[in-house]
Amino acid sequence: MVAAYQGNAQTVELLLRFGANACLQDKRGNTALMGALLKREIQIARALYQAECADDLRNKAGLSVQEFAELYGQSETLKALHQEKLAVSSSTQSRPLN
Repeated sequence: MVAAYQGNAQTVELLLRFGANACLQDKRGNTALMGALLKREIQIARALYQAECADDLRNKAGLSVQEFAELYGQSETLKALHQEKLAVSSSTQSRPLN
């Protein structure tokens, strides 16, 4: 997703809303989330992290998103995105049904 690499958050959100596959890989095997982490586009990374790409997805260098984030100094960002997702998930599960 070129929009993620270019920092275009509005386009990324629009593409995701209309069903774009955030888990597709570019010619290097990187996902849009990897690109957003590389470019330090946190808002975009947040939207893409919700896509739930397979944990075992690796780029052509053999790196998972966790390893990629660590290599580029973004492991804390990835950890924070994971914590945010867990918090949102637990809050929606604990809502009372009306």
